[in-house]
Amino acid sequence: MKKSRYTDEQMVKIQREADRSPVAEVARKRGLSEQAIYVWRKR
Repeated sequence: MKKSRYTDEQMVKIQREADRSPVAEVARKRGLSEQAIYVWRKR
């Protein structure tokens, strides 16, 4: 399995940031796709 680019702690921090502001804005700022944030939420 491919190693994740982000640790679990980093994923949680980005998700919390996405809760406060639009997901699209956070994704653009972090260089992620919006779908990545939604997939992380499922975990």
